[in-house]
Amino acid sequence: MTQNRMKSIILSMVCLMALPLSTFAQTQIFYESFNENSGTGGNDDAWTGSIANNNSVKTDNEGWELTKAYGASQCLKFGANSSLGSAVTPAINGVKDTTWVSFRAGAWANDSKTLKISASSGTLEQTSVELGDATWTTYTIKLIGASNGVKITFAAAQKSKNRFFLDDVTLTVDGEAAGSTDPSTDNPTTGDQTDEAVTASVKSISEWNELADGTIA
Repeated sequence: MTQNRMKSIILSMVCLMALPLSTFAQTQIFYESFNENSGTGGNDDAWTGSIANNNSVKTDNEGWELTKAYGASQCLKFGANSSLGSAVTPAINGVKDTTWVSFRAGAWANDSKTLKISASSGTLEQTSVELGDATWTTYTIKLIGASNGVKITFAAAQKSKNRFFLDDVTLTVDGEAAGSTDPSTDNPTTGDQTDEAVTASVKSISEWNELADGTIA
């Protein structure tokens, strides 16, 4: 290995060590588990037949608007053989310019598989998904420019034979970067301490250069 090559590697390593580490957390602003439902279908891997026929449904959050909804196995089933089902969330606050809408859904066995998604404000990057037949799939869709009080609607695309199961409806927003704030604050990873770290790194580079000069032919 040449002397210049060794110095280049050392310089890259030290510079990386000097960079402040920033991590971004996501903040959950809404979650619905439907876990209080003790019917059949969905999470018990039953997707057709005499299942999910309980008209009494339970939700974690008040304010859901449900049409043709039935309690299933810790989830809800929507629609009947010839009736369209839909679910509208309660009004949700805490949204930002970018909000993420996640949910699990699956189609009744051998039914139509198109599920429509809409928002009362803002713009969804995707307004429909194709469901898996008799299986769960997790979907995440970006919602841009929504206002507080937004409601998300999940609805079958057609009236006949478009039954679906829904679970784990979640809305999240991106949080602040940890360890990367205004340098004027007292955050220990910013401000003067960052300057000190750079100075220390420069000193380390000098020491490594001297070491490289003395040990590599």
